[in-house]
Amino acid sequence: MPQEHEIIDSDLLEFPKETKAATTSTGKNRILNDSSIFYKGIIGMILCLMPAAIIGLMLVKISLEQSKIALTEYKDAPNQFRESSIKMVKSGRTFAFIGLALFILEIIALVTYMSLI
Repeated sequence: MPQEHEIIDSDLLEFPKETKAATTSTGKNRILNDSSIFYKGIIGMILCLMPAAIIGLMLVKISLEQSKIALTEYKDAPNQFRESSIKMVKSGRTFAFIGLALFILEIIALVTYMSLI
């Protein structure tokens, strides 16, 4: 029984090595979660304008955290990634910052409105 687990484990250990070698040989990879960062930034920005602002704020936060990791990864090896992928990450990050600013403005407007009533 333990021998079967060892065979399965050795197969699993070899698989990522082959995949890594195959992806680094091309030299132009996509950044991990690039489209996820972009869409979370856009959807978060839109939701920050609506009554679902808390959900939008969560998406904005996730987008900002993932973009920070992606940009750090890009700075370590910029020649490995596509330009379109880094543009998508930067656009998603920009949308997330805009959504955060809109959320803050919405809170300020709400506080101002409540103080006038």
